Amino acid sequence: MSVMEKEVGTLICDLSEQGIKLSVNQGNLKVDAPKGRVTPDVLRVLKDRKPEIIKELKGVDGEFQFGKTASLYRGAKLPNRIHLDEAIHLYLERGWIQIYSTYLESNIYLVRDDAIRVPDPSIPKYTQAEIQSLKDLTLDELKTLHEAKVLFKGKIIS
Repeated sequence: MSVMEKEVGTLICDLSEQGIKLSVNQGNLKVDAPKGRVTPDVLRVLKDRKPEIIKELKGVDGEFQFGKTASLYRGAKLPNRIHLDEAIHLYLERGWIQIYSTYLESNIYLVRDDAIRVPDPSIPKYTQAEIQSLKDLTLDELKTLHEAKVLFKGKIIS
């Protein structure tokens, strides 16, 4: 799939992995990247897809927020928002996805299993089995377990 054919959320994530950070400032697309990262091809894509990139970064209230690098887009209304079907595709393809949990007020990775490697090991990762074991907990119990998981760099076993 060419860069021009990619879903805009995936494009934003892929550029972020290359160190190219996109944000919206007063309705304008802002590009922050190390010298030499914005190649002529990248610049052409940014120009050609500017309106849809801006729309994606600004987001629409009530839509899902998924992403690998949500913390890089704090200036946007809904950081690094990707539609649910695109998030599922990324998860199935890579075995992980980074989300911002409003319950935990923290970025976390959802991973297929413990063997999955993630870009930022300092961000806690939760396997499918861990998520399943947490489903019946209260918010306070969930927060306590999350704090223990982070503090002890452990995993939750049901």
